[in-house]
Amino acid sequence: MKRIILFCIALLIPLFSFAANSPWLPPVGVLNLIAAPTQENARRFYFGTRREDLPRTINILNIWGAADYGISDDWAVDAITGYVSSTFSGGEKKVFTGRQDSALGFRYRVVDEFKHRKWPTITLRLAGILKGTYPLSNGFTGDLQSPGDRVNAVETDLILGRLITNGDISLALEGGYLFKGSPSPQEYFVNFTFAEGIGQHFNYNIQFRRQANTSGIDIGGPGFQGFGRDFQMTKEIKNYLSFGIGYTTTSNSYIAFDYSRVIGQGRNTKISTIYSAFFVIPIGQKPTAKQIDPAIEAQEATGPVGATTGI
Repeated sequence: MKRIILFCIALLIPLFSFAANSPWLPPVGVLNLIAAPTQENARRFYFGTRREDLPRTINILNIWGAADYGISDDWAVDAITGYVSSTFSGGEKKVFTGRQDSALGFRYRVVDEFKHRKWPTITLRLAGILKGTYPLSNGFTGDLQSPGDRVNAVETDLILGRLITNGDISLALEGGYLFKGSPSPQEYFVNFTFAEGIGQHFNYNIQFRRQANTSGIDIGGPGFQGFGRDFQMTKEIKNYLSFGIGYTTTSNSYIAFDYSRVIGQGRNTKISTIYSAFFVIPIGQKPTAKQIDPAIEAQEATGPVGATTGI
């Protein structure tokens, strides 16, 4: 039962950045419906690489809705959208609301570690991102609470995963690139996730994520005038460290809570703390024991996971 959480963990942690980033696909014919409220707070900000305290806290509430469906053994489709409400302003308190940037993606598993024991699971993902409807930040009014760049984009990912110690521990590494629409610069990101199951129902996970634009201007620097378009053109760099705990019910529903924080040196970005809750309900055919626990299939074929690889 606990293995069904593996694709959920990697899928959910960075919802705000569209990474349905699990190399392990959902069972064929199973639709996972996902609801995830997130609360982001920031009292400090990087203007360029200069860190400054803000006069009040930026508060961003996201209500995400997502779905993940197993098309076949090697194909899955995922979609995500959401509603955002954010406040800040150095003077009058203003509220930015609108639809969040939304994504539709497809994942293809190139290599299955249970069929090729010396290899990790390797999955490719291609996604289209539709820009949201929320307002952009504005330097003239002192509004810095825009939740994103609000541009269309295409995302490509390469995702590696490995189950060890009979599947109790999972490791996932993802590298991706966003081809963003004008005027935003292109962006790359890297994720590393460690997850461990505890008993038959509980798990915890730790994730590090780095995302950065390849070029751009600095807030307050040359070429920056303060318009919303200028914020879209900035070079943003940020690193997240996340910790989460989750519980899988006897019906394979999943509940999780996550704490994330921006760490290290950043650039043109909020220094945020993010609190998230995730609720997953699977709909469709009842998964078999092998689908719930891939380690069963591996043991039947070649012995315990890791036995032939020395892991």
